Parts: sequence; structure tokens; C-alpha cells
Amino acid sequence: MAIARLYDKTSGAVTVQKMLAHATLEVNSFNRGTKEEVSEAIADSHKKVAELEPILESIRKRRNAWLAHLDPRTVADPKALAAHAKLTIPDLDRAFKETEEMLIKLSCAYDGTFGELKFIGGDDYETALEDTACKVRLD
Repeated sequence: MAIARLYDKTSGAVTVQKMLAHATLEVNSFNRGTKEEVSEAIADSHKKVAELEPILESIRKRRNAWLAHLDPRTVADPKALAAHAKLTIPDLDRAFKETEEMLIKLSCAYDGTFGELKFIGGDDYETALEDTACKVRLD
């Protein structure tokens, strides 16, 4: 759902594509790098988005037919969705990683922000699993 939202085609949605369009208009507002370097980073990002399009299309189909809206055809034949919108964990991982790389590169050029993107508390499950593993071993 998160990656689908980043590349949503719904009118008015805040997306990676709109961010790139806005960055192109505001290329002189970037604090780091020359205008040419920033323009090149934006062009590279557009290229990555285009390369991700087959994966993003599968993500969109899965989101629209199963996750966000339950399509009756999906309920009747869930295997058809899997065949029609092929998506592997490595594909999904690639979409997240390449999107993160684009955002970090442009954020760094814009205001100097850098580092991996994480949700606060996004690794809470690790602590829960570690606690469970310790209890299991102690029991």
C-alpha cells in the first residue's frame, strides 16, 4: 500500500512523479550541487521511475483488486490476479530501495538531509521477537 501511494495515479495525490516535476521547476532552490548536477539527479530519477513501471503496474493491480478494493473477480479466482499482476518479494524490495535512493539523493541536494528512511518504531517487531525467543529458551 505504501509504495502504491508513492506512485498513485489518482488526481491530486502527492507522488514521486509530482515531486520530480516540482523539483524540476525549483532546481535553483537546491542548496547542494550545481544546477547541472541537480538536473542530472532529477533526470536519473525519472529514468528509474520508468524502469520501475512494470513492477509499479503489478503493485497497482494488486492494490486495486485486493488490498484497497476487493474486486469480485479476485475473490472468485485469486490465482488469476497472481498471474495477471506478477510480483515477487525482490521486485517489491527493488521498488522500495530505488525509491528510497531517489528521495535521499534529492533530499541531500535540496537541504543536506541524508540517511536511510525509516518509520519510527518500524523495527519494534524485532524487539518483540527477541523477547519471545528469550522466553522460549528460558522456559
